[in-house]
Amino acid sequence: MAAEKQRIHKSVEEKMKIVAFVESGMSHQATAKEFGISRTAVTKMVKEKALIAAKLEQPDLKRKRRAASPPSEASSPTHAGDKVPRRDVKNLIDAVKVLTDADAPQTSREEQQPIPAHRRPRVLLAASGSVATVKIPELAMKLAEVADVQVVLTKAASFFMEKASTYNASAFAAFQALAIPIHHDDNEWSEWNAMGDAVLHIHLREWADVLCIAPLSANTMAKIAHGLCDNLLTCVVRAWSSNKPLLVAPAMNTQMYLHPATGKQLGMLREYGYTIIPPVCKTLACGEVGNGALAAVDTIAQAVLHAATTTAPSSLDLVL
Repeated sequence: MAAEKQRIHKSVEEKMKIVAFVESGMSHQATAKEFGISRTAVTKMVKEKALIAAKLEQPDLKRKRRAASPPSEASSPTHAGDKVPRRDVKNLIDAVKVLTDADAPQTSREEQQPIPAHRRPRVLLAASGSVATVKIPELAMKLAEVADVQVVLTKAASFFMEKASTYNASAFAAFQALAIPIHHDDNEWSEWNAMGDAVLHIHLREWADVLCIAPLSANTMAKIAHGLCDNLLTCVVRAWSSNKPLLVAPAMNTQMYLHPATGKQLGMLREYGYTIIPPVCKTLACGEVGNGALAAVDTIAQAVLHAATTTAPSSLDLVL
């Protein structure tokens, strides 16, 4: 409890130092770690910069009065059984206004910036190693009706993508006709030769308005939850901006989905602020019937386009 109070009672000078830390180029997450507060608290301070700066410029008349007046019972140390000393309510309210989310779970992302009116939304659609990758052509086509789309495939997803032509031949042919860019792990450093050259996972992060991983395999879920970045997709996720929506649609065998690790890792993704599009119950690729199948293409497309075109943070679990 002592640590929590310490966070709430950051001085005006400390708050300005935190804001300056962010403005120097540090991320909100790194700043939060440096100063021992939540990311949402850092975001709030940056938004309230003008208010904090104004307070810094105001003379602290009350402090001067206290220094000039003799010590009172209210200013003396309290002991067990003593009444709690009176506090300056306005100052307390101002502090809470800036740090209102300091004690809340870090589940919300920073405010999403609106998409410029002169262009369409940009969707980065990614797939990891699940049989459901064969639905990528159909999903990409749905999204491409109203958005610009690029695709990222892990090595395992690339294997299943080759099967998409037999799963839905017409959708695969139409997908190819659209010439949607597809990025593989081998492309990550192919255009980089010297300092200043493009780094693909950073370029994709900057280009996209929203990232959707559908399907999200158990393996890639574990990697993302624990911060691993050993391929193009996980590097994009690790570098992803906290003010852009990121949606994941898990797809795996029922027993894999019911494994305790899955629940823990999905909880971690929620803490990161990601939106979970839950799987559905149906006959799986292995022949078993149970929960773990990829959500319907239409459901995923609607969730992605909603996230891309609204500035309000999406819910952390999409209710089907």
